[in-house]
Amino acid sequence: MIVIGLGAGAQRRLAVLLGDMFGEDARVSADVATFLDGYLRRAPFVAAFGLRAAIWAMEWMPIAFIARPAGASALSPETRALPRGVVALEGVLGARGVLSGEGDRAHGLGRARDRADAHRAAAGRGNGADDVIHDVADFVVIGSGAGGATAALVLAEAGHDVIVLEEGPEVRAEDRGLGPSEAFSRLFRDRGAQVAMGRSVIPVLQGRCVGGTTVINGAIVWRLPEDAWVRSFEGTPYTMREFERCFDRIERDLSVAPASDALLGGNGRLMRDGAKKLGWRGHAIKRNVVDCRGSGRCLESCPTQRKQSMEATYLPRAAALGARVVADREVRTIEVRGDRAVAALGRDPRGDTFRVEARRGVVLCASAIQSPCILQRSGIGGPHVGKHFTAHPATAVMGIYEEPVRIWEGATQSYEVDHFRGEGFKMETASLPLELAGVRIPGFGAEFARRMAEYPHMAVWGVQIRAEAEGTVANGGATARIAYTPTARDMDLFTRGIRELTKMHFAAGAKRVLPGVHGVPASVEAHETSKLGDLPTDPRAYALIASHLFGTCRMASDPRAGVVDHDLAVHGVRGLWVLDASIFPTTLGVNPQHTIMALAMLAAEQIAERAPPA
Repeated sequence: MIVIGLGAGAQRRLAVLLGDMFGEDARVSADVATFLDGYLRRAPFVAAFGLRAAIWAMEWMPIAFIARPAGASALSPETRALPRGVVALEGVLGARGVLSGEGDRAHGLGRARDRADAHRAAAGRGNGADDVIHDVADFVVIGSGAGGATAALVLAEAGHDVIVLEEGPEVRAEDRGLGPSEAFSRLFRDRGAQVAMGRSVIPVLQGRCVGGTTVINGAIVWRLPEDAWVRSFEGTPYTMREFERCFDRIERDLSVAPASDALLGGNGRLMRDGAKKLGWRGHAIKRNVVDCRGSGRCLESCPTQRKQSMEATYLPRAAALGARVVADREVRTIEVRGDRAVAALGRDPRGDTFRVEARRGVVLCASAIQSPCILQRSGIGGPHVGKHFTAHPATAVMGIYEEPVRIWEGATQSYEVDHFRGEGFKMETASLPLELAGVRIPGFGAEFARRMAEYPHMAVWGVQIRAEAEGTVANGGATARIAYTPTARDMDLFTRGIRELTKMHFAAGAKRVLPGVHGVPASVEAHETSKLGDLPTDPRAYALIASHLFGTCRMASDPRAGVVDHDLAVHGVRGLWVLDASIFPTTLGVNPQHTIMALAMLAAEQIAERAPPA
């Protein structure tokens, strides 16, 4: 395996550069450089190579202008001085612990996390690399996110012996609220570096931990609208009445309720006000939380443990009924004997292999990315496995306001405007932490520092589209290969969404907006909106992201058209079902967690009754 690091010399130079740019003292700058070296050594090759190249460019680009590497003398006095103004944010953000002097954890350096992981690894889970760990259960559930946790609970409630195999680690109290860097490193797929490749490179965000993406999402709950049901489920056994029955139970179980006025935060209140002035339909987002404290840090796995994600709800309830939830177990293949799925095979982080036998069946709930990869490696599922990948890509527009917005206060996502949902897009708030907001803020050096100093006055609103593009997912060995490019229609929706977001920002009182589109002015004031009249339609001009993923094991009654039948059983294989968003034949146009859970609940009820005997 190729390992990419910084090296001692590069670490020293980077520490000097960080000190020049951001005013950090020598110890903190050195710690950041050391952390980046460790991250690069652990990250997937493509991600590590790209980040190392970016660091190299940052380090040596000044040669083009001053003929020597960047350092204390390589930057002008004005450029060296102005970035230090960013340090003023320390007082503003102290309340949320981003830069609050809490030691290594506050800066995301992860020393406490690294020590805990090392201790855990030292405890061991086997006697050697050649060990094969055997186990057996009635049902083996692969994946512990929305689909897997729900299926496990329903099967356990029916009295079956259940094992849940999760590739990622367990989520402990000490893992929460350590900052985006630590969250990406420990809880996200490919350390947050998973991407779809096509005309542009689009980050694809997924959780990789016990509880799956429910641990790191914004806790948004959307009931399946009837128009989406017609597109995806009309003509199947899954009627709206049955969906509603499951929605009712799930909402009781997860304490779903709209975000209160107190949790809207400045970000949500401004969107509400702007939408109201324009006459657009909007509402406080329904969320699965109990007594939310409004820390705005959902993606770090709720630091106050108020989010009712799967590791806090359905998985413990299933375990109380006898289900076994096993972390750090990556399933590589499903064993089929004759025409029946009989076991899940894989490995743990040490490389020890395991085989878990299923007396009655295997329930695959590994997501629209990992489920097709497992089926491909197993040689089952037919030609549609990995095809028809669809998503809800999104982008954002930032607004700068005269009064402080304090985006870090309130729910991570508190308000949305669904006025245009019938036209293919909806808009919602997104409370980006400082570390991620910095990625989207334009400029460099002094200009960047000035814009960063406006962070307390910033509101961030996103537009998410129901894209028509289809891509593919293929097993790539260590990581999945995702190919995806938005269509011309999809890009037209994005240009429309950006204009509407801009209009809403100005209706809410923004001084200016940052559209975040290449080829467009970095900052636009209210009298300059004509500059957004002819936005580019090339995906490379946009900072897109994808987090709702569908279609790669799609449902179809005819095996020539899909991977699973209307019972969600894999065509041609007995005792194997897929219960995640990969079976959705189309995109929903709304956040899918609620629908995934309801569908898994309905299917698991049938599986519990109809599964072949052991």
